[in-house]
Amino acid sequence: MDESDVINSTLPKFDEKIKLMVLGDAFVGKTSIIQKYCKDIFLKDYKNTVGFDFQNKIIKVKKKKINLQIWDTAGQERYRALGNSYIKLSQGFLVIYDISNRESFININNWMETIKQNRNVKFILIGNKKDLSDKREVSIKEGKDLSEKFGCSFFETSALDGENIDKMFHKFTEELLEGDYLISISNNNNDNNNKTPEIKQLSLKEQTTKKKCC
Repeated sequence: MDESDVINSTLPKFDEKIKLMVLGDAFVGKTSIIQKYCKDIFLKDYKNTVGFDFQNKIIKVKKKKINLQIWDTAGQERYRALGNSYIKLSQGFLVIYDISNRESFININNWMETIKQNRNVKFILIGNKKDLSDKREVSIKEGKDLSEKFGCSFFETSALDGENIDKMFHKFTEELLEGDYLISISNNNNDNNNKTPEIKQLSLKEQTTKKKCC
């Protein structure tokens, strides 16, 4: 995807709205991928996501302006049940593991099961932190084999240097436009088109500590 494909996200008009949810264990780089894609920034130190957050980005794919609403989720076990209601509202899922953390790869099966318990949807498998290849615990072949098992596309990405981030989002959006996963939005200036669902913030007594993530 070249620069001409990216449309200023402040534009009020778009042809389709796609709600994406990013799933995976804590610290696999979910927030970093979203920040890199939507804001072209990478923060080494960040607070772990509490509950849910989202970013919007409007891009041009197949001559259509697509409003991507990308939901970031907490990876901790205590938030998974809460995520089911958001899963039902999403058209596509980015399921992410850390190539330097084998446990996060093994847990992909649990995340896939969580998705499939709700409904049949489109998803893509992502092995993040490609820049940590010297610490790799999951081979490229294993990632590809798992994606074939689930019948989805597969990318290895790096939120640190941006490798494959734009390409992955663009490819996945193309796949969604080819399927029956979308909510069509009329292309007008009605404020209701750009409203986002209410986010219910979670009340936590404990403070989250800063962690490093790529």
